[in-house]
Amino acid sequence: MTQGGMLMTFADRAMGATARSATNQLPQATVQLSYQFIDGVRIGEFVTARCRVLRRTKSLIFVDGEFFIGDRIVGSAQGVWKILSVPDL
Repeated sequence: MTQGGMLMTFADRAMGATARSATNQLPQATVQLSYQFIDGVRIGEFVTARCRVLRRTKSLIFVDGEFFIGDRIVGSAQGVWKILSVPDL
């Protein structure tokens, strides 16, 4: 079976990319991530992510994600990303 931390890393990356696309690629950091393991993932199975922005404030982005092997859901996650200020150059 695939180790759970690998699945959570994938969720963080996929959901973070979704959050980043909502900010015109501004830098950000994960401040909260909750993952529910629904079904096991065998080594070699291909997991896909379906992520969406639920809400955006001035400094935070709320994202949820579902993770699938084909039509079978294997995980669900919710997270919050903080938009970081861009230093003046």
